[in-house]
Amino acid sequence: MGIVLLHGADGYAEDRLLAQRLGDALGTAVAVPQLPPEDMSYEAWASAINAALSDATEVVAHSFGGSVLLKMLCEGRASLPRAAVLAAPEWGPNGWDSEQYALPHDAVIPAGTRLSLHHCADDDIVPVAHLDLLHAMLPGASVHRYETGGHQFLGEAIQAVAEKLT
Repeated sequence: MGIVLLHGADGYAEDRLLAQRLGDALGTAVAVPQLPPEDMSYEAWASAINAALSDATEVVAHSFGGSVLLKMLCEGRASLPRAAVLAAPEWGPNGWDSEQYALPHDAVIPAGTRLSLHHCADDDIVPVAHLDLLHAMLPGASVHRYETGGHQFLGEAIQAVAEKLT
């Protein structure tokens, strides 16, 4: 399957456009599996993501999809050589405070996984402060902050993400 983009909550249609722009910047197709819109539970999304990862060589996860992937990595439920997470919320008590989605207090990304966290400062859906909260919990991740691009990484932001993936 190659590169897979895990979309955000209720974001399948909109994130397909994000995947198309990312694919254009990378010069390759980016697959977007549809994650369960009818069941937003961590377990339902983790199960669907596990199925989607079986043929993936690289994973880019956006927003809620990124949150679920991070938790899966920290719990050892997914193993990837590299993952890029875009505009993910942090769900602990200093973030959006939902135990179901929060990373474990002893969160560690598995050895052998290169993780990069990306966020646009003008994101009006997930405040950029969530990037700092996630980095504090996952200090081994590389952090990339872009001035503009909003929640969907419009304009040059997606090109900058693509350059960091190559």
